[in-house]
Amino acid sequence: MTLTNQELISRGYPPRPADPKKYNSWLRAVSSPTERVAPHRTPHAQISQFGTSTGSSSIWAGAYVTDPGGAPPARPAVGAAFWSVSAQWSVPSIPESNGIYNAAAVWVGLDNGGNDLWQSGSDSESFTIDLFGYTYSWQDQYAWIEALPSPPYVLPNVPASAGDELYVDIFIADQYGNTTFSGNGLASSNTTMWYMVYNFTQGKSTWDTYTVNSNGSTFSGSSADFIIERPTYQNSVSDLGDFGVTTMEDCWFYDSLFQYDGWNITYGGSPGVFIGQLNILNMINNSNSDSLAQTFIFPVSNATHESGILWIWINWY
Repeated sequence: MTLTNQELISRGYPPRPADPKKYNSWLRAVSSPTERVAPHRTPHAQISQFGTSTGSSSIWAGAYVTDPGGAPPARPAVGAAFWSVSAQWSVPSIPESNGIYNAAAVWVGLDNGGNDLWQSGSDSESFTIDLFGYTYSWQDQYAWIEALPSPPYVLPNVPASAGDELYVDIFIADQYGNTTFSGNGLASSNTTMWYMVYNFTQGKSTWDTYTVNSNGSTFSGSSADFIIERPTYQNSVSDLGDFGVTTMEDCWFYDSLFQYDGWNITYGGSPGVFIGQLNILNMINNSNSDSLAQTFIFPVSNATHESGILWIWINWY
């Protein structure tokens, strides 16, 4: 409780949040019996998580926040940027398969451009094959990180099974984990993206880092994303796995002006002050406009969880 953020990160803990409400999530992460494992990445190039982010999407459902520092009709502060995003959720089960392969990936991220998307989450997959007159089906789940334009990496040291509770925290800082600010924006010393991934159920955690611009990536801090997705598999968009109903809780994001926020947070006793524009995405089939997944935002008012998303599965494609 008395360590500096640099000391916390050196021991495998996420930095201590200034916000007393996000503090509950942080306290659970640092208090749970957890084995810290060395960061290890396995390339998974046949999968990619990336899509559009306007109104509705053919592969995304969820929420993303734009306009750091203010929401219309207020003008965003010049130079303000989102620099941290976190959430927790249970890894969905995909019990039935439609076709050979379908999947549902749950993740949080910063930005959403082709060379500017920093994300981490879980993927739940279902496979079905017919062989010698018999039908075989099986499931797979795993945790992953990605920094576009590089492909995603599986985290084999942090196993993930259906029903496991994951907590992911992504933030930009310097190489020691310290985020610094310049005016309303971020200082130039913030060149490292940090990924903290916790599996509370299995008691495993790891952190990993990317150096911004090292792989052709950029960072703008223009959005914070909370998404469920049907990923691209072997260059084709997969069917959406039947996850039924699933939720994401404690959807927190920080910007360089106001610092922390969730859907239902206000500042300085002034109701309605919100640090960004909340955008809701529902997943549809672009060819016929059929709904695939519906998104519902809920502000949780108890002291345990804040700012959540509920998703309802509707169809595979």
